[in-house]
Amino acid sequence: MICRDTADKYFRPPSAEQVKIILQSINEYDKGKLNHNEELLKQWIKYQKHFPQDIDPAMTRSFLRGTKHNIDQAKRKLENYLAAKQLYPDIYLHRAPILSKEILKAMEVMNVVALPNLTTNGCRINWFSLNIGDPSEFSSDYIMKFIFMFGDLMFMMNQPVAGEIIVIDASLARPEHVIAFFGSVVKKLIILLRNAYPIRLHQVHVIKAPHMVDKFMSLIKPLLHPKIRDKIYFHKDAKSLMTTFGIENLPSDYGGYLKSLRYLALDCYQIIKENITWFERQQHIKLSYIPEKVQTDLNCNEYFGVDGSFRQLNVD
Repeated sequence: MICRDTADKYFRPPSAEQVKIILQSINEYDKGKLNHNEELLKQWIKYQKHFPQDIDPAMTRSFLRGTKHNIDQAKRKLENYLAAKQLYPDIYLHRAPILSKEILKAMEVMNVVALPNLTTNGCRINWFSLNIGDPSEFSSDYIMKFIFMFGDLMFMMNQPVAGEIIVIDASLARPEHVIAFFGSVVKKLIILLRNAYPIRLHQVHVIKAPHMVDKFMSLIKPLLHPKIRDKIYFHKDAKSLMTTFGIENLPSDYGGYLKSLRYLALDCYQIIKENITWFERQQHIKLSYIPEKVQTDLNCNEYFGVDGSFRQLNVD
């Protein structure tokens, strides 16, 4: 189990109305359904010889809720997630901050934040920006490791959400950042989020994108499924986000009532540091062998081609 001491102080509990909206959106109309499906998934895992038998119940619950209690989809994504730990060791190994200089460096270079308030309709806002704009300080590999590390911990929180909203402040991004990130990193990101994570993506907002990012996205968007493509929005500045999220849900450096983004990031990083033991233990929660169908699900070449070019992406 994770340590929730700082998290419980940081995240503000949803209102009764938000809870109602969230449970409806994830198809969880009563606790009996959750308990029943958790038991079904638990029994299924018990008979999977290649599965670890000490999976945290909070993890299986997140996969159920993230797939709207679609048992088959939850099984598939959970199996893929456990397999990804072996197929992508660059992302999933050596995560403990006290042991990893690259994770500490990522914390210094990036602001990776889950805002403390949910939106009116129960979505979590995840905010990403560069804290240091110097490209020589940026490594796409350790940034990717850290982002997935943060995401894994957020999935372990008890409170369900209706979906995820991503805000990217690209104001400090330079061509070197874009080239580094949109190489092999973005392929892994898309494959893992699509096939190994129970994410319900509601919106993506990009603020102050330099011309190179805007141009790249104009090339990528036609290749994405309309359900994803139509959720991406570009903003010249943060003013329009006040209307979208409300001033109470914005950091102070974006005109809102919350702390500055950097201080919010430091609060989130404290949650991570409190869970070093959990991260160390999770490295060993993986499959004993990887079925061929799972390898296919997580193979970048299946979606982007051997030469690394993008193919049409379909999203469930």
